Amino acid sequence: MRPFLIPIAGAILLLIGIVIILTNKDLATVALVFEIAGVVLLGFYMVKEMLPGRTKRKR
Repeated sequence: MRPFLIPIAGAILLLIGIVIILTNKDLATVALVFEIAGVVLLGFYMVKEMLPGRTKRKR
């Protein structure tokens, strides 16, 4: 998976959750699942970008 697709997918999942809440409040649990998945993806991407890269050491 390309690295820029992860934050885009996370943002789309958050938007899907918000749209579900705005259209039908009875599906709040489903929307919560989408929003949690979006936050996890965005958090994963942020942590991955902040950690230093794993490079092979030259001997």
